[in-house]
Amino acid sequence: MPRNSSVSAKNVAVIGTGYVGLPLCVLLRRSNHNVLGYDASAQKIASLNNGISYIGDVENHELRGISFTADPKDIKASDVHIICVPTPVGEDFNPDLTILRSVVKTLETYARSGCLIICESTVGVGDTDALFTNLVNKGCRVCHSPERIDPGRKYPNYKDIPKVIGGMDEISTHRGVQFYQTVFKTVVAVRSAKHSEAVKLLENSFRAINISFINEFSNYCDNADLNVNEIIDAASTKPYGFMEFRPWVGVGGHCIPVDPHYLIKSQPIMEWPLLSEAMTEMHSRPSNLANVELKKKESKLNKVLVCGVSYKPDIADVRDAPQKEFIETMLENNVDVHFYDPIVESYMGLTKQNSLDNAHTYDKVYVMHQHSNHDYSSLDNLSNVQSFVSKRKLHEKFNKLDNKPKSKPSLEDQIKSLSHTNSNEINKQVFAMNPTLFDLQRRDSSHVLSSFSFDLESF
Repeated sequence: MPRNSSVSAKNVAVIGTGYVGLPLCVLLRRSNHNVLGYDASAQKIASLNNGISYIGDVENHELRGISFTADPKDIKASDVHIICVPTPVGEDFNPDLTILRSVVKTLETYARSGCLIICESTVGVGDTDALFTNLVNKGCRVCHSPERIDPGRKYPNYKDIPKVIGGMDEISTHRGVQFYQTVFKTVVAVRSAKHSEAVKLLENSFRAINISFINEFSNYCDNADLNVNEIIDAASTKPYGFMEFRPWVGVGGHCIPVDPHYLIKSQPIMEWPLLSEAMTEMHSRPSNLANVELKKKESKLNKVLVCGVSYKPDIADVRDAPQKEFIETMLENNVDVHFYDPIVESYMGLTKQNSLDNAHTYDKVYVMHQHSNHDYSSLDNLSNVQSFVSKRKLHEKFNKLDNKPKSKPSLEDQIKSLSHTNSNEINKQVFAMNPTLFDLQRRDSSHVLSSFSFDLESF
């Protein structure tokens, strides 16, 4: 085992083989555990058993050595169960735990006493305690550990991202820490499952508020004829107290549009004026931007092309993509909408264009984002293009340097010089400069659990 040699290889069942579960299956197998991926979708399991990955972050060859099943009875022999199923919100933004509740029922039937259960799905504060009580009474050890998957991100490596975990009791926390130390470089124990749940909700609520603000600031810059990206570039040179966020048409995916609603609903008697307003702005922004386009006097929109319909570049995931609301507003106003996205097969029943050769024939071309390794240069000189891509501008030309010999820049200066580079490239280059930046000091169980007093069970 890579780190905690006192813990032998385990039979691990990963429940849910989607964007979170499947990469975790691969990482667990690399950590020498015996891995079974379980999913209720027979179609997904058939694909995986045929050696075909449907997740961009997982190559086909990485499926070797992993078993997959759609039969819940097969999880009986597992020592560890890790839950990675969706926990969305409904149209009213109320948390929907239907799938997770179904998983809990399955575990109540098939999980054996003494096993370790880790819920990586996002839930409200207190939901782990409420949902898993019967399993604790059965003798299972239960933890919550928020997933930190960012689809499409290559750096830092998945195993290098610190892993937060908290149990429903002290022994559960210890068991969870011991196990995840065989998988992740850094394991951060918190005092309870509730604390772990709150970590995830804080992370993404923080991002939601800041994204909403930067979008509002972008609106101001448009009205004041200011270049918002140049301003953000300059503000980002401050070495402390500022974190860079960029405006966009909206926010998509399985985290930021969803998780803050779990925090808001965790304590219904409490009001969240700032967070609630941020989420309202976030959800309404795509439609508002479409209405701005529709009201422009310089051209009437009959037929438009939307470029990029996944929720971010370089992935095919369209979950909660804000382009949907933008397009729906256009359709409601009798605009014929086509789309171009080289890695998305179909979207909203729209006509797909397989090239940009006819982009000049549209009243407007809306560039939502651009996938790497695809050529968009044919759009450069077209007058009908509206881009929502946040283009960073380098300002070296305004900072003329003299020709005196310069000493080698410090590591901090090298990192600052990457401020205009995409996040994957930044992380890759920083890692190359100093790998120890991503090798945070690992807290072993005797340290993180130093305040616990109990007789440890053998794992």
